[in-house]
Amino acid sequence: MGDTARALLVRLGERTFALSASSARGVVALERITTVPRASELLLGLIPVRGGIVPLVDLHTLLGAGSTHDVRRPDARAVVADVEGNTFAFPVDDVLGFGEIVTEAQPHEMSAPPVQQLGHDVEALNPVRVMHTLAQHLNS
Repeated sequence: MGDTARALLVRLGERTFALSASSARGVVALERITTVPRASELLLGLIPVRGGIVPLVDLHTLLGAGSTHDVRRPDARAVVADVEGNTFAFPVDDVLGFGEIVTEAQPHEMSAPPVQQLGHDVEALNPVRVMHTLAQHLNS
């Protein structure tokens, strides 16, 4: 069995993911999105967060969780994450809150296989692997 960690649970499409609390920086309303011409389809735009500018990326597509819902709808929200000093945000369909989850180490995968916990089939994100995979897609 894996380690226990505090994590933010979010829904992307029909799937539930857990982002470690140490990587989660908060949830923001998507009020202003600046598009970036000729950017990768994974870069949805740039958003203001606490006086800075943060890339808004499409984890729905990257993780195979379906297409991103309309990020311009009035109730659209994004999770802000910080991984290895790199801050980014990603739209979510729902924020389920924080919980203690069991994590299984998956160093070469973006997420661990789903495990039934806290009433959901939860896939623990590997934030470092997600960040590295995003960087590869955005820089290609």
